[in-house]
Amino acid sequence: MGQTRSERRGARPTAPSPVSPTPRASRRARMAGLLPALLVALTLAVTPAPPSVQGEARAAASGEPLTLIRAVELARQNSPAIREAQANRDAAHSARREAWLYHLPAIEAKEIAVRTDSPADVFGMQLMQERFSFPAFTMSDPNQPAPFDNVTTELSASLPLFTGWSLESGIKQAGKMAKAADAVQAHTDRAVELGVSQAFLGCRLADRFLELAERARATTARHVEQAQAFFDVGMLVESDLLQAKVKLAEMDETVIRARNGARLARAGLARAMGLAQDRVFELAEPGPFADPLPASYDDALAQAMTVRRDLQAVDRKVEAAGAGVTRARGELFPQVGLMAKYALNDDRLFGAHGSSYTVGAMASWKVWNWGQTFTRVARSESEHRAAQEARRGYRQQVEFEVRQSWQGVEEARARLEVGARGVEAAEKALTILEDRFGQGVARITDLLDAETMAHQARVREVQAHTDLELAARTLSFAVGGSAVPEAIR
Repeated sequence: MGQTRSERRGARPTAPSPVSPTPRASRRARMAGLLPALLVALTLAVTPAPPSVQGEARAAASGEPLTLIRAVELARQNSPAIREAQANRDAAHSARREAWLYHLPAIEAKEIAVRTDSPADVFGMQLMQERFSFPAFTMSDPNQPAPFDNVTTELSASLPLFTGWSLESGIKQAGKMAKAADAVQAHTDRAVELGVSQAFLGCRLADRFLELAERARATTARHVEQAQAFFDVGMLVESDLLQAKVKLAEMDETVIRARNGARLARAGLARAMGLAQDRVFELAEPGPFADPLPASYDDALAQAMTVRRDLQAVDRKVEAAGAGVTRARGELFPQVGLMAKYALNDDRLFGAHGSSYTVGAMASWKVWNWGQTFTRVARSESEHRAAQEARRGYRQQVEFEVRQSWQGVEEARARLEVGARGVEAAEKALTILEDRFGQGVARITDLLDAETMAHQARVREVQAHTDLELAARTLSFAVGGSAVPEAIR
């Protein structure tokens, strides 16, 4: 014979009674069957959940204590982006000093050794060494002189007097680029601070996601045990029990993903600080962003356009490009300079048998070079226009960043308020369904749906809280301030 429905549900079969039970006896039998399940449910309700994997995660993540302020300090010391900006700043300042030094005389020392039998050169070198003898000259064949050695020790200096304003424009251009590098370096510091704060808060958010996932998994496991107890006494069909076990498997996957996300978030934080990504830290809870934000979007935009160092860097680059045009046009004018030279000549190194000096002024003018100068001027003008358009586009980008950050703060505030109400409603619904399920008047699928709804509501609230903190710090950066003002107080 086939199984009865009670046997398929897992209930213990009983021998048929020749006498029909009375209603009172039926109620007693049902109460006797419910008693084990109710005892199991009561035990599960009062027994604390087993230690979660959160403790293991904390043990694995335990290491150096790390606050947000300390994270910013480590980033300032180790961030490749900051070091690159500092190196570029140093290079720009060196270029500015190099351009300025072209104003000073250029001094050059030479030691030239020559051996020749050229008649003209031998005659001239004898004069420079002050060894020329007219009697010897007349007694010899001047067209066939003997090989002659000459060593010249020469010290010369040159000074530009007028360069068509190319030199002055080059100094101005280098100075503007140095100021731009200063502004870029300052903006890079702020950008790294923002990146560290985002990574730090991302780690804390990942930890909270892991805690919520473990909490939801523990709740689901408790309900699965309760469903198993109901199934064992015939109060639950097998398909409902299997659905509960599927839900538990889904929660296991959620915990696995959350744990992996927490690990990756810590590696991302180490990367943002410029440290080895396997370095382990124990993160402290950061305090809320307490600095005042602009009162309105218009105030925020005006502050950004005035304060942001990257905009100042763009302005200096435009001015540098304008100076480059003047520098290129300088080649259209004459070049005037002075020179002086003092020379010692002998037949041995560093000898001083003969000495002489020369002082002169020079002027040169490139009358025609097939349009090379005009081409350079046209290129400089195009670069200047390109820099101006780049500045216009960058200012539009800054305006969008401010708008996006401002609306991000407003959105996060509204979401946080809605999320708090959602958590309150979801947890209340879950409590009601837990009671109804314990009384046997609600389906396990309804309870599992309520669990999912409560977990998602908690996740949204935590996400909104972190998003508000991030949005406030991002807005502070967008208007030219620090994302971590507590680190510069």
